[in-house]
Amino acid sequence: MKKFNTKRLVEDALMLAILIVSAYISLPISTVLFTFQVLVLFVIFLRLPLLDSILVTVTYAIMGLIGLPVFSGGSSGIGPTTGYIIGFVISSIAIGFLKNVIKTKYPMLNNMILCLITIIIYDIFGSIFFYLYMDTSYVYALEVTVVPFIFLDITKAFIASYIVKKLNNIIIDD
Repeated sequence: MKKFNTKRLVEDALMLAILIVSAYISLPISTVLFTFQVLVLFVIFLRLPLLDSILVTVTYAIMGLIGLPVFSGGSSGIGPTTGYIIGFVISSIAIGFLKNVIKTKYPMLNNMILCLITIIIYDIFGSIFFYLYMDTSYVYALEVTVVPFIFLDITKAFIASYIVKKLNNIIIDD
């Protein structure tokens, strides 16, 4: 295991800052806002080592849950989309382990598979939490939280895979 060094801490802090900013860039598509959080999360999960990815997502979750306005649209605390925050943390753990398991000849394909797994994980947690929090039907929860975003999330996965490929070419890992 690599020990933390200044470069890793700076990259982690930068990723956390970009994640927070990405939550503020939002468009109202349905009850749930469209943000660039997922794109940034994909980059974090694909680029950073397991512990760094967990550190960034857990720090982000804690910041929002204690009241700092870091979630989508500047929100904080527990709300209808808190399940997605839980899903982000679970995804960081799952993808961190799966990066070492899913290996094809094509790095972009590896990244896409990992991003699709991430989408499944956070959509499960997000839609179930929304369903319970809003006390509505699960079909409605899926219509509001998953269906409008599937194409956009897959597009973000392609973009993130490309970004990470380029970042890996220019950032030298220790």
